[in-house]
Amino acid sequence: MIPTMKPFHLSNEEIIFWVTVLTAWATIISLAYTALTFRLKSGMQIRGSYGLVASSVSCNDGYIKSITLENLKDKAVVIYEICLRLASNCYLVLETLEADPLILKPFEVYTKEYDPVDFYGMSMKTLDLRPMFKAERMNKIRIVLSTGEGLYHVKQSIRIRRAYELFFKNYLTAIAQPIRLTHEGRAYGGNAIYLLELVDSKGEEACVPIYPEDYRVKRFRDFPLTRESLISRDSLEKYLQSKQEEGVLKCARLNVIDMQARREMLYADYNRNPIIVKPMSKIAHELIGFAYTVLGMQRTHGEIGELALGSVPSPCFAEGSGQL
Repeated sequence: MIPTMKPFHLSNEEIIFWVTVLTAWATIISLAYTALTFRLKSGMQIRGSYGLVASSVSCNDGYIKSITLENLKDKAVVIYEICLRLASNCYLVLETLEADPLILKPFEVYTKEYDPVDFYGMSMKTLDLRPMFKAERMNKIRIVLSTGEGLYHVKQSIRIRRAYELFFKNYLTAIAQPIRLTHEGRAYGGNAIYLLELVDSKGEEACVPIYPEDYRVKRFRDFPLTRESLISRDSLEKYLQSKQEEGVLKCARLNVIDMQARREMLYADYNRNPIIVKPMSKIAHELIGFAYTVLGMQRTHGEIGELALGSVPSPCFAEGSGQL
């Protein structure tokens, strides 16, 4: 005989117990959510950081080159002035915003760059603040904000972690960055050999990139480019001027920019043999990289950058061939 399953049944006492438990948990979660919401909307919590130039060729005094503020609350903060408390007896005003207050929206980040100074002054008197900007005093400087709720001393700093920190922990970590040659804020790629600037009769400007194989395609609607015209900047300019005189290239002015010459000048300090970066497993990267880093530090005595990718043979960086 096959045994039959009895239907699941809860007594009234058990039902009341589980309803009470679920109600208690729902109440706890609701209270936690309410407390978190209240915490995000009450008071102020701003963290910030600043960049300091202790000395430069542009001015004798040190100066603040940048500041970053981050609102950690779910409420806007109105800021009327941004200062630095250099010491208990000295405050440096970075921005006075009474005419146009800064409204730092919830969870918003504000950043500002500053230019070098001529000098510091107070009531038509000149001040020398160089003792305030010494390296041993950097952890004593605080950001102070003038807000609608009074002065706010920024206690939390923004720790910006950069990818370069990974390289100094493990020399087998390649930190690559794209290098672009730009013209009027736009890049056209490493294969562009010329840029053709055109201005029509209405004063409207256009920029046309020219590539090595453009004689094979129809870059212009009314005429083709030739292989001979791409030999040099002068040959291309003469060719285009002739087309302009023939009336097939309709423009008021034209100018040819030699991108290859610009690259030769700007990238003169780059090594022309690219380093081939080979993929490594995580274990190999950690184990071999540890030994490689120790070896690099011993050989360079602190001058790690050049040796790490150059004079010490690397299992994941290999010399390649080709041109930048």
